[in-house]
Amino acid sequence: MAAPYCASLSTNHMQHRHRRGFVAVTTVLIVATITLTVAVTAALLGINEMILGFIASESQESLQLADGCAEEASYRYKRDATYAGGTIPFVGGTCTVSVSGAGATRTITSTVILGDYTRSVQTSVTRGTNISGNAVGVDVTSWSDQ
Repeated sequence: MAAPYCASLSTNHMQHRHRRGFVAVTTVLIVATITLTVAVTAALLGINEMILGFIASESQESLQLADGCAEEASYRYKRDATYAGGTIPFVGGTCTVSVSGAGATRTITSTVILGDYTRSVQTSVTRGTNISGNAVGVDVTSWSDQ
């Protein structure tokens, strides 16, 4: 009768070992799933930060270009009191300028389209002249980002 007892002891021992192996595999799978979830979340957050950084960079660049176009338009208005606007080329595109108003004070609106971003700057300028009527400068009296 000793043999059946040993056989049942061996069977119980084997079942216990199988349960321990199942618990170990399950634990490894749970830890791997959590680690993968954390890694994927971190990667997605990094990608979102890159996209937001690119958007901010493009937006800032288009604002700087629109501001530069407004300055160029002010200079052209200083040299020519009849300057009415037009397009000003720059590397990568063009800026559209419109000039409105009468007399020495004008409103200059410059608009830049850079990729998917459109930015406009509106400035009010006054053209100063000397006694002979020659332009001596342009004073910016207001500036706004549109």
